[in-house]
Order: sequence, then C-alpha cells, then structure tokens
Amino acid sequence: MAENVLQILLLSGPILLGIIVWLAKPAAAIDLVDRYNCWLSAESAKLDNSSSRLVRYWIRPVSRVALRLVQVTGRIADPFLCCGVRVAIFPYMLVAAVFGAFIVLYFIIIIFIFRAALMIWAIWDSIFGERGPKARPRAEPKAQPENPNPTHGLTAEKIVEWHNYGERDAAAGRMKHEPWAGPFEPHEVYEARRKAYQQGYNHALGQKDGV
Repeated sequence: MAENVLQILLLSGPILLGIIVWLAKPAAAIDLVDRYNCWLSAESAKLDNSSSRLVRYWIRPVSRVALRLVQVTGRIADPFLCCGVRVAIFPYMLVAAVFGAFIVLYFIIIIFIFRAALMIWAIWDSIFGERGPKARPRAEPKAQPENPNPTHGLTAEKIVEWHNYGERDAAAGRMKHEPWAGPFEPHEVYEARRKAYQQGYNHALGQKDGV
C-alpha cells in the first residue's frame, strides 16, 4: 500500500508542484520559468545551423516540441496559472525525451551490430572465399552515373510546396518551425526542403516588414 502511494506521488509530483505554484503565486517561479524560456529560444536558434546527426534527429525535435509548449501555454492570461502549467508539463516532456533517446540508442546498437556482422562476413569471405577450387571470379562493380539533379531527387513541386509553407507561417505571424528530418531521408533532400522553407519564410517576412 505504501509503495503504491509513493508511486502515485512520484508520478503526480509535477502536477502537484504546478498546482502549488498556481495557488502560492511565487514571483521567483515566474522569473525562473521566463529565464528557461529565453534560454530555450536562444539555444533553438543555434541548433538550426548544426548538421550533427544527434542534433538533427533528437535534440532539435525535442527543442521544437518544448518551444511549441511554450507557445501554447503562453495563451493563458493568468501568469501564475501559465507558470504552473509549464512547471507541470516540462518534467513529463523531459522524461519522454529521455525515454525516446533510449529507444533511438537501442535501434542504433542493433544497426551497429548488423553492420559489424556484415563487415565480419565480408572480411571472412575475402580471406577464405577465394581459396576453394570452385571459387568464382568477382564481378567488377559498375560505375554509378552521376545525379544531374542538384536537389537529389526532390521534385520542383515539393520545393515550391515547402517554400509556400514558409510564406504562410511568416504571413500568419507564426514562429519559424522548419521541417523535421525523416529517419531514412538523405541529408541533401532534408537540406533542400529546409532551405526552401527558410527562403519562403524570409521572403514573406521581408514583404510583411516592407523590405
């Protein structure tokens, strides 16, 4: 019984803390949450220029979800209720991000083991595969033709579509949120989509400001 009560308190702890912040109305809590929001916005802007796979597939999506939560909760008129909701939500989001990181790490380990097994098999075959009396000659690899498309397979319609997405977000006054990278999407295709969105957003923002 005591263990169940302790588990309930641990799971509902952030919610209780948010209720306490809302009812007690401490000014220090609002100041601390505002500083966190400013730090999150500054760090998210820096992550847009990073090409690291860790940033691309995990840190950048987590930061965008956190920024989205800040935008949604910012619509609450009562500042102490807004602060309490953020205090209650952010710990759960952090736990979900860590859990997602473990899942991604699990798949990375599986892929690494699979590639290592293929590499070991290739080394074994290169050492012992040609010593038998019936060893077959290896076929020469065919030269792959160069891709004349600078967008790496991304159609012009898709580029225009992402360009229009950026223009619509800027015209509506929404915060810039670039497209997420697909799990098996080539880096060149993702960069083409991201640049198209940025160009559309900056173009509409310039027109809106009268530039």
